[in-house]
Amino acid sequence: MKGEIDSRTGMLVDLGALNQIIEDYVVEPFDHMFLNKDVPFFAEVVPTAENIALYISNALRSPIQNIGGTLHKIKLIESPNNSCEILCGDFDANAIKAVAQPVLTVV
Repeated sequence: MKGEIDSRTGMLVDLGALNQIIEDYVVEPFDHMFLNKDVPFFAEVVPTAENIALYISNALRSPIQNIGGTLHKIKLIESPNNSCEILCGDFDANAIKAVAQPVLTVV
């Protein structure tokens, strides 16, 4: 995340608010779900680590802006041997099939 440090709190955003956003937009919608069937986006897009990270970035962008931050990067760790990072720019994960991929680093 990027943003201005609040001179009063010394933080970019309220961490309680950030944790709630992550719970509401990532943990709760994905918990105990079969992505291909339970999340409409993945009915048409293969749920690879890269595509899941893109979906999460699209879901978090607006809520994080609403609390004063800017989503900068998503890192998704699938296993000790497979993870990916995406730098979040001006792209729409819903248009993934129609546009080039954003910057992606697979580690």
